[in-house]
Amino acid sequence: MSRTGINGAKDGKATIQRSVLELPAGARPEERFQSWQSQIAPFFDVGSGDRIDLAAFDARFDLSLIGDMIFGSCQTVAQRFQRSALKVAHEPHDMFMLQMFRTGETRAQIGAREVIARPGDIWVIDLAEPIDAVNSDFHNLSIIVPRSLIEGNLRSPDAHHLRRIPADTPMARIFGNFLAGLMGSVGSMTLADAAELAPATARLSEALLNVGTGHSRPEMDASAADQVLCLAARRLIESHLTDPDMDPDKVASMLGVSRSKLYRVFAPMGGIAAHIRNRRLKRSSADLLDRNRADRPIYEIAFKWAFTSESDYSRAFRRQFGLSPREARGAYHAGLAAPGIDSPDHADWLRHIGA
Repeated sequence: MSRTGINGAKDGKATIQRSVLELPAGARPEERFQSWQSQIAPFFDVGSGDRIDLAAFDARFDLSLIGDMIFGSCQTVAQRFQRSALKVAHEPHDMFMLQMFRTGETRAQIGAREVIARPGDIWVIDLAEPIDAVNSDFHNLSIIVPRSLIEGNLRSPDAHHLRRIPADTPMARIFGNFLAGLMGSVGSMTLADAAELAPATARLSEALLNVGTGHSRPEMDASAADQVLCLAARRLIESHLTDPDMDPDKVASMLGVSRSKLYRVFAPMGGIAAHIRNRRLKRSSADLLDRNRADRPIYEIAFKWAFTSESDYSRAFRRQFGLSPREARGAYHAGLAAPGIDSPDHADWLRHIGA
């Protein structure tokens, strides 16, 4: 069963919103697993076809809303956790998930390299990026921090996905102890407590992510200046994605910088033209998969997001997501009909902190 809502009151003050999933022992194994799928779905897709013993399946999932962040404790059996490129596009959560494994481990591939996080390590997931990870039986603590709260102070805001900060580093130990302290405090935390704690949590998250990315200096060096330019360009692009004239030349002109400098700053992300195209594809997918506009013509969506034709849009969409817009729409709406795949409470929480 799942309990969601305001916990109650402490000394007459409202406490933070909390959601706890506890699977009823008497339910059928399939129902228990579907309850778990429903609760985790806004964050990850999990499947029953990954050699999970449903008869022995168990999970406990405890989430709390702390200001504009989500804190959670998750304990369950070995399984696979995925965020496909299509899921990322439809649910563009521009946030970092910072996890510490208390028990168990997780494994994910980055190209040809396997990354493993074990107890005490801090594991960083950029929810705006795809992930395919396999966990052993585990218990972890996580906090989800919107990128907008911290990116202005990050030295490498786009270089953290699937990053492991080893358990033996001082910052990992400090952050792990902080998460453990949160776990012991959420039961009685008031809204006023959360409002006071949230800024400190954001600053600690910044410090964690800046570990190993270079030394901060009071003056603005070339790297810091590039970060500021990249952030300004990304915000400008995001606000003009439906403009068919928005291209690298226009971005450079509007920001008053040279094209060569802009190309250099965006080179680690595959180039500025690719960034503009990928952001249009991700934003267009929300229109494509809108259940209330399932009959909206694909060409209309293509033109809205500044693609020159439906065929141009379809080719770009297939290269990015591995299937055509029509196939993606059909697969998504077929999935909506399956039981236990939507969790409105947690999805609403993500929308709230991402607003």
